[in-house]
Amino acid sequence: MLNRLFHGDSTAQPKSAYGPQPSSGLVFNYLTATDRDALSTLYDTAREQGVDLKRVDEIAFDLADYRSVPPEIMVDAVGKTFNEHGQPVVFEFSPDDEAAAQRILTSKAIKDSALPEDFLRQRLNPGLAPMGASDFNALESLVYATSRTGSNGESDPSAVLAPRPRQRLALLQAAGAVLTPQQVLGGMGHSTSGGQDRFAAFASRLRGAAASLTDNDKDTLGSLYTSTAEAYGANSPQMRDVDRIARTLVALRTGGEDSTIHLWQWLLDSEEDTTRPTPH
Repeated sequence: MLNRLFHGDSTAQPKSAYGPQPSSGLVFNYLTATDRDALSTLYDTAREQGVDLKRVDEIAFDLADYRSVPPEIMVDAVGKTFNEHGQPVVFEFSPDDEAAAQRILTSKAIKDSALPEDFLRQRLNPGLAPMGASDFNALESLVYATSRTGSNGESDPSAVLAPRPRQRLALLQAAGAVLTPQQVLGGMGHSTSGGQDRFAAFASRLRGAAASLTDNDKDTLGSLYTSTAEAYGANSPQMRDVDRIARTLVALRTGGEDSTIHLWQWLLDSEEDTTRPTPH
């Protein structure tokens, strides 16, 4: 685990999501001591089962990303993210990933696997984590293999699956609780006028992927980034909420079955923390 995630540096200390960004730029520095123990177990289990260790690297990335954002500011994007036509985006996994997600969420193993239950519930919710790196087949296998009570993948008869994004969006729409992009931006005190110019100041946060965005995307994101930076600071954790929306738009624009893989590779092109903006 140390060699794969920290280049063998045994002195790498966990960093708080509430404190400064990791000085080394590694997002893995957000992993807690307990997380690191859990990942060591996953690497051992993966070796025993013949699972590619890169699959554990991907889980480690998602867990570190999860740790980098305080729970109280995690935002369910359902009903708050829109396409270029102003329609709410429906966040969904591929059919195979959705099936795996539902199996894990309703399994006995989710309660006592090596991975934290709160992380698994976030990662398996496409409204909260639509673009993670983890391979769900490997994730499911390792969750079961490291569970004391659910190693056979047995379902928990008492488990209740929470409404998935499409269901949640329908409930919000029925209640009249879905705002339009104009209402969201209006509530922040900004119009979209000049949004593209404002976006240019934050484009480096997307590491070159901004070229995939439409002018309307940049207009909207420019206003969101500016409003959030003015309210909380350009280096605040809240800026990551806008990053997540931006990444989702990139995925929608690039499309295709491999869009998540391409984004995962893009995020790992540098060892710098993906949340760390380039000084302007």
